[in-house]
Amino acid sequence: MFKSPISYLLIAATLFVASCTPEEESPKNEYEIPTTYNFENVDYSGQSARIQMLDSLGKLMRTSREGNAVSFSDLEAIYKNTSGTLFGSDKQLFDKTFEGDRQMFLDWMQDLATISATGVAGEPGVAGVDGSYLFDSNGVELEQVIMKGLMGAVLYYQATTIYLGLDKMNVDNETVEPGKGTAMEHHWDESFGYWGVPTDFPSNTEGIKFFGSYSNQRNEQIGTNQALMDAYLKGRAAISNKDMAARDEAIDAVRANWELIVAANVIHYINGTLANIGDRPTRNHQWSEGYGFLLSLKYNDERKISLADWQTAMENMGTSPDALEVNDPNLLAVKNTLSTIYGLDAVKDIL
Repeated sequence: MFKSPISYLLIAATLFVASCTPEEESPKNEYEIPTTYNFENVDYSGQSARIQMLDSLGKLMRTSREGNAVSFSDLEAIYKNTSGTLFGSDKQLFDKTFEGDRQMFLDWMQDLATISATGVAGEPGVAGVDGSYLFDSNGVELEQVIMKGLMGAVLYYQATTIYLGLDKMNVDNETVEPGKGTAMEHHWDESFGYWGVPTDFPSNTEGIKFFGSYSNQRNEQIGTNQALMDAYLKGRAAISNKDMAARDEAIDAVRANWELIVAANVIHYINGTLANIGDRPTRNHQWSEGYGFLLSLKYNDERKISLADWQTAMENMGTSPDALEVNDPNLLAVKNTLSTIYGLDAVKDIL
């Protein structure tokens, strides 16, 4: 049974991040910020491997849409990389997931596997395939909740809270390891790697994945493609030139623009849900994507939305898209709350 993650998440209230304290004076000489992410000694192969693992997990879950039984053990094996060799890496998604929510995702994977094995046609109150999607008895598409949720709990969380946090930023920035740079440079590169874009993004969008793709899909309305790329370029150049003030400005910009991507996608999928209120498969698919993105908003410790507002939004989102009404007031409340917080009133209806 699908459970609201609020019951799992009160631990989130204890998280906090202080601003990074500069350890060195800013340089007196100006330096050049490149237009592509082609710095010396860059390695984010671990992040690329995890993106491939998440993609593989999604592809396996997607086979359930065709009535195929999906094994929980197979899902867990990908999530935890139990072989230690997936995509030539010993990295895993599980140990990088926000710690308080790891079991929640495993429970959802178990539920998806159980439902997929029944072979029953889905309808309100009955779990199974309806249209082109596998839903639980409340009409929730667990595949989408898991995928969008893990995008937040792994990629977004690691990129904004962990790798740009105090522990990873206040480290050695003198000793260069060939192929990886200084410890601080390497941590910045790892944050960039979770975005899922090429080094010459946004002029090149080939092969973009996950947040790179969703930034690109919403870019016409929110303009985060170049803004986030500029922030990453500025921060990496600043670190290499020991300009900690500029680095900290870039950290703020990365977090703010990435959060905007998440919020804009919640609104986008609420719009899609309301526009397809009479089409159960499409409506529930759209709602499930929006739910996963809304869940993801909490994983940035420096988020603009307060924990109280986020919890209220989660409650208004509900746990059953089958219970939604035409112009559902609770969904509209979520949309309008996020639009106000993130300054999206001018585009909220066209996202």
